[in-house]
Amino acid sequence: MREKKSFKDRNIVIVCEGSTTEYNYISEACEYAKTIGRMPFTNVIILPINEKPISTNPNRRKQRRHLMGNKDECRYYSKVDTLDNYEKYKGQPTRYLREAQLFIEEDGFVEGWAIYDKDKHTDHAGAIELLDTDSRLKVAFSSYSFEEWLLCHFERNLTQFNKSECCDNDGHSYQCGCDNSDSANCNGIICIAGRLRKYKYIPEYSKTQTDLFKNYSLAPSGTLSETPLINAAWIRFKQNGQIRFDANPYTDVDILLLHLLDDSRIFRWFSGGEAIKLSQGEIVISKKDKVACITNISNKNVLLPKNCIKKYMSDGNIQSLSFTTIFLSPQQSVDIEIDDCPCLRIDFNPYYFFIEI
Repeated sequence: MREKKSFKDRNIVIVCEGSTTEYNYISEACEYAKTIGRMPFTNVIILPINEKPISTNPNRRKQRRHLMGNKDECRYYSKVDTLDNYEKYKGQPTRYLREAQLFIEEDGFVEGWAIYDKDKHTDHAGAIELLDTDSRLKVAFSSYSFEEWLLCHFERNLTQFNKSECCDNDGHSYQCGCDNSDSANCNGIICIAGRLRKYKYIPEYSKTQTDLFKNYSLAPSGTLSETPLINAAWIRFKQNGQIRFDANPYTDVDILLLHLLDDSRIFRWFSGGEAIKLSQGEIVISKKDKVACITNISNKNVLLPKNCIKKYMSDGNIQSLSFTTIFLSPQQSVDIEIDDCPCLRIDFNPYYFFIEI
């Protein structure tokens, strides 16, 4: 093992399972963050770097564009491990986290991320073990695939897709969702890419497509669009605390993106009657008929600024509720008329809470 280095820079390594979709998307996000001066890291390495061969053997000319590694050299993509560790961590997706960990241990990186999907990987337990033992490691995970995050840009959907793309035996896409007569076209029922095309969300979607971050993830203001952030948080909320590696659908790619753009916003969903922690105390919101009851359940005074509570409609539209600043002493309640609104939104920057009532 090479001698450890120590850098004062705040640097990060991001290991992507895929060398196309995820790599292109995260690379674009990092470049954008640098352009607008919001990148909190002094050095970012994103793997796999397609031009870089994984083999040190000069007689082996072929370059790999994925992270399968090389068993003979105990190599992941660009890092070599000991034989014992390689045998322990070689399974997918554990190898991605292990490579990020080697960058931390050998090159002085302070943080390592792995971006991967559930797919049919067999060693999620190994990945969980690494995450539990090294707080410097993080995961941006999607189930069934990275396309789940892209779908969040357009809708909230709890369908348990089991393919990212329907392909033939040679790996060629059937282009599901397009207007073709291929009998294998699932029309977005089985694969997420097909749904993106079927409903014209990304009409000509392909895994090699570029500019997805710029064209779909950015709001006109130049910040990350709220829609995918809200929808991804909703999907996690609907999993009722299920372990993310067992959940489908699931995505937390948004957490990495907020991190890379130094964006402090936090989006969370709650059920009616569930305790909501604010900086001042705790409240619960319940509904009876067309009235929402807000109760301060803490032993501190709670101040809700004017118009911080809004109606959040099923289509994502926001409607203001006309009320003045609300002051609640401990255990005090207040009623607000909300008609038939299914959900309330509380803007308490940087917190954005959504309560299904």
